[in-house]
Amino acid sequence: MAIRYFNDTPDVIRRLCTRENRLKHDISNKLNIQHKFLDGYNALHNGIVDESGRAMMWGLNGNGQLGNGTNDTSTVPIAASGVQKFSSISCGGSHTIALDEDGLLWGWGHAYFGQLGIGTPPTENILTPVQSLEGHKFVKVFAGDAQSFGIKEDGSLWAWGRNDQYQLLIDGDDTDKFVPTRTSIQFPVRNAFYCYAFLGLYETPSGMVGCPNANEIVNEILPSWDSSIYGFQKTTSVRYGVIGLDNYGYAKAMGYNNQHGMLGVGEEYEFVTTPTYLSGNHTFVDIRGGHATHAIAMGTDGYIYTWGENFNGSLGLGIMDNPVWVPTAMANDHNFIALATGFRHSYGLKEDGSIWWWGYYSTLISSLTPVQLYPEII
Repeated sequence: MAIRYFNDTPDVIRRLCTRENRLKHDISNKLNIQHKFLDGYNALHNGIVDESGRAMMWGLNGNGQLGNGTNDTSTVPIAASGVQKFSSISCGGSHTIALDEDGLLWGWGHAYFGQLGIGTPPTENILTPVQSLEGHKFVKVFAGDAQSFGIKEDGSLWAWGRNDQYQLLIDGDDTDKFVPTRTSIQFPVRNAFYCYAFLGLYETPSGMVGCPNANEIVNEILPSWDSSIYGFQKTTSVRYGVIGLDNYGYAKAMGYNNQHGMLGVGEEYEFVTTPTYLSGNHTFVDIRGGHATHAIAMGTDGYIYTWGENFNGSLGLGIMDNPVWVPTAMANDHNFIALATGFRHSYGLKEDGSIWWWGYYSTLISSLTPVQLYPEII
């Protein structure tokens, strides 16, 4: 069975995996990724694109966000309706967006605020994939709560959906956008995030993370972070904060609320106004956060580390202690090669193509330790 991997795996993995470490899987040559679990936002529904191009979806479906023509929740992956082949997918609060093989935008699920980018919102939810008629082509898309972002080949950042708090990064404009609209960011970006209090974040090729639409308090404590100064090659967001990996795999965090421990710097920190090393002196090859109040990282020692809010076992440590303030290793018997975070839950991908979950998986079930979601999903 062919395995497919995440296309946003950072360059730091190439460097770190050429060094002597105890990673059980060589992931340095597995960078041709065509699917993702959750990336950017964290919802209670999830999806990947399998090797045939199908959107495989699971989780809550009250707004049709699984795209299979129903509102029925599914605890196992099911295919979205239609014959369209996709190359990537991103899951938002109650909507899903995807790119086809030509880079054209599709969407399904909750559409009230224009977050699908398909024009004037319909009066009902969209239960199956619908293509945007605007003709925009993107290389990446990111779904937020009720808004979406897209990056074009030239690095320009576009946005659509709910904008009542200037979430879409458009200067002086707080109206919802029903189709992809160019943001006011006038320089190339490589990633975009949706991060609760920050609403909209962006990351430049040099690693600068900015939150120009954040409120005055946030901007005072967490100004734009030019991670190129610190040599960061990968950044991720957690609720109220940002974490970055430097060239050597060390992680630093900055944020204005560490209530749930998601910054990983220890209980003594409430506000972290300058980049601060995570506790434990660990080095990582990848790190995942998002809207969640927890984070997860793949260590160069082969262990998976988690920290932050441990609601219903969302850290996969087999305990209910909450929160966990510093990076803590999970049991090393799963050998995950890729990770993703959801809302109070996480996922791991194994080399055999199986996906595992732990934490608050849905209103139906929770688990303190990893449980196999589906044996051969890709």
